[in-house]
Amino acid sequence: MSNEVSAMLKISVKEIMKSPVLFINSEWRLSDAASFFLEHSVSGAPVLDDQGKTIGVLTLKDIARYTMWHLEVEEYEEDLGGSKKSTGVDQVSLPQNYKLDKMTCTTVRQVMSVGVITVSDEVTISKILGVMMKNRIHRVFVKKAGKIIGVVTTMDIIRWLRCLDIKEQL
Repeated sequence: MSNEVSAMLKISVKEIMKSPVLFINSEWRLSDAASFFLEHSVSGAPVLDDQGKTIGVLTLKDIARYTMWHLEVEEYEEDLGGSKKSTGVDQVSLPQNYKLDKMTCTTVRQVMSVGVITVSDEVTISKILGVMMKNRIHRVFVKKAGKIIGVVTTMDIIRWLRCLDIKEQL
């Protein structure tokens, strides 16, 4: 890695994070959360319980996983009387008490990923990349004084790198 790139990765996360962060409630219907994502052009958000405590994260991937599981179960149930059976059902690991019903009856709490990965607002972009790679995630929430104040996604980092490339070409 060149010294220039290495120096750029030492820039503080504050330079590229998005703020303020949009939150969703754990008791929202999954369909409402999906609409919220579309309305705000986001692909995930931290989930708050009724006391305002951050308890997890809901992402488009979680919604896609739920939808795929629901479709596979319906297919499997339809095929029980016949000779063919869906193979996807046995290969998917789901949380305990996972409720299989329509998106309008399912809550965010039933589908979200439990826990939130956060970093201090003082960390570098290099550190955030390491956290994302280690945890196989696409967003990291930024905390200051115990509160989530920002978010950095892989797209934010790609946009930032692209801007650097354009500036370098000028």
